[in-house]
Amino acid sequence: MKSQLIRRICCTAAAVLTMAAALPLQIFAAEKTLPSGKKESELSSLIEGFWKDHESTAAGMATAVFNSKKELYFGYFGSANKEKNIPITEDSVIEWGSVSKLTVWVSVMQLKEQGKIDLNADVTQYLPQNFFKHRKYDDPITMMNLMNHNAGFEETAIGMDTSTEANIVSLEEYITNIQPCQVWKPGETVAYSNWGATLAAYIVERVSGMPYYQYAQENIFKPLGMEHTAINADLSDNPAVKEKRKELQGYLPTGQLFPNSFTYIIMYPVGMCTSTLTDFETFAQALLAEDSRLMKKQTFEEMYTPSLMYTGTEDVRLCHGFMGTVYKANVIGHGGNTQSCSSYLLLDRDDDIGFVVMANQYGESKFNTEMPNLIFGETKEKKVNSDCLCMSARTFKHGMLKLLGSLQGITPMVQNPPAIVKDMLHYPSYMNETSDRVEISVMDLIKSNGAEAGAAVGILLLMLLGILICVICLLVKFIKLIIRKHSRNPLSWWRTRMSLLIPLPLILWFVYVQFFMKAQPVFWAKIVCIIEIVLGLLLVLGIIGGIRRMHRREEKICGFRNVLTMFFAIVAVAMIVYFEMYTFWLV
Repeated sequence: MKSQLIRRICCTAAAVLTMAAALPLQIFAAEKTLPSGKKESELSSLIEGFWKDHESTAAGMATAVFNSKKELYFGYFGSANKEKNIPITEDSVIEWGSVSKLTVWVSVMQLKEQGKIDLNADVTQYLPQNFFKHRKYDDPITMMNLMNHNAGFEETAIGMDTSTEANIVSLEEYITNIQPCQVWKPGETVAYSNWGATLAAYIVERVSGMPYYQYAQENIFKPLGMEHTAINADLSDNPAVKEKRKELQGYLPTGQLFPNSFTYIIMYPVGMCTSTLTDFETFAQALLAEDSRLMKKQTFEEMYTPSLMYTGTEDVRLCHGFMGTVYKANVIGHGGNTQSCSSYLLLDRDDDIGFVVMANQYGESKFNTEMPNLIFGETKEKKVNSDCLCMSARTFKHGMLKLLGSLQGITPMVQNPPAIVKDMLHYPSYMNETSDRVEISVMDLIKSNGAEAGAAVGILLLMLLGILICVICLLVKFIKLIIRKHSRNPLSWWRTRMSLLIPLPLILWFVYVQFFMKAQPVFWAKIVCIIEIVLGLLLVLGIIGGIRRMHRREEKICGFRNVLTMFFAIVAVAMIVYFEMYTFWLV
């Protein structure tokens, strides 16, 4: 009896084990959940369903989800080139945009580990003597300031990229000749800075003794086996990637073709990295796994330690260049945009989950900022409590682009953040309000009484009105010439000459912004500034000459048209002076 009982028990156990072994592996995998609460086994249906929901406005997209040990999901969707029916595949290369900056911060940490860079030392010790041309404060600018985007630099876009390969200059030449003004005290104001990150890459060049693209290839890409990645401005550090990039076309967020959208980014360490999805995922997974091929574990731990918090909170704002995000999980990472592509890299170290996505659309937001909710949960947007007018700290404060900065920096804030705030950063909005500012990720919005914005808008509106009136006056003069009823009054010809001069400062500025910023930037910027000076002098001489003519004729208030012309000439001079269109030495 005992032997039969034992046999029955053994048979039953064997049957149970056999049944268990036969169960699909997905049942066990399904027990694992993502930070969002979704099951890992649902990743395929979730992401593919999301693609179908937004396919009508999409171009191409590639994405992957992984942990530190393995890939959980990858997918390729849509077209690299709709017009030629070229699909997005595992061989397609897409630009990282600003995610490229993570290679800079990894490089800095590698050199810090080697004792070659001190994160808290003044960076002038790594730069040529008298390097900074427009430094306002004597406070040290440290590598930590560059990582936290609070070194105090204003925005600069002059010569950042070019559509002509022949216009590319070395990183050293660019960073030496194109320098923004320091407008904020180091450590006090956060203003996302491409130039500051480029400066950090230049320091890597000087400390390592090799061009940055070579350093990145030898110390990041090659150790990780990233054979399909390029980062140099012309992608020449990987000719196969450069050739493959020619297949990719850029599209608008609505899915329409964005012709001629490819540009060479001269500040290449902060935006030019281009690779396959596999290489992009490899880099991200190495960061999540704290891969020893990059640096030691303790260096990773230091890099991931919060370096900047939201004021008065325990919420992480930055971790040595990595941005804290606002999903249900504690996530760090970086997003990126070029004129052709968008990307996002996110790491949840607590749950050991990572996510990368790439799309060949400028300013794409569905896949880059909404799809991560499927993995990390809904965003936790913190609202501000008061209505106020804010000026963006990330803006142009001096020189030819001050006008653009004055108009671009105006941000009305309400309890529900307006779309412009989210669009500015390409990240979910987390807004932390302090007494004098609103903090958003890597940018402060400085509370303002509206005086600066009002002055900018007022001058611009007056200029536009003046241009309209000048055009009308010139048309009237032209008609009179045709019918031979033109006046021989010297003041009439004076008004005509002034009507020709008044519109030119603003028209020249528009031409500069539209056509010249990307071609021979230093040369054209200085030439335009000098022309603005000449125009200003001619306007002043015209004003003086008009006053003398009107005084000699002793007319009553010299006539309404004369006074109006005089007024708009003064406005034109005021615009040149107020918006610093004459400052060729700031280029």
